[in-house]
Amino acid sequence: MRYKVGELVTAKKCPRCNAEPTSGLVAEPMYGNWFFNCSKCGFAIKVDQQPD
Repeated sequence: MRYKVGELVTAKKCPRCNAEPTSGLVAEPMYGNWFFNCSKCGFAIKVDQQPD
């Protein structure tokens, strides 16, 4: 799935604070990596950009 900047995404678990589930807005890509920040601790969680 392709994500757009500002799109709300969810993850099953944050690797840093273990929040289940966590969500956030997709941020501008840095060095080709797409991510969103955990809504609880702010940790950057990588988003897998699969082609449509």
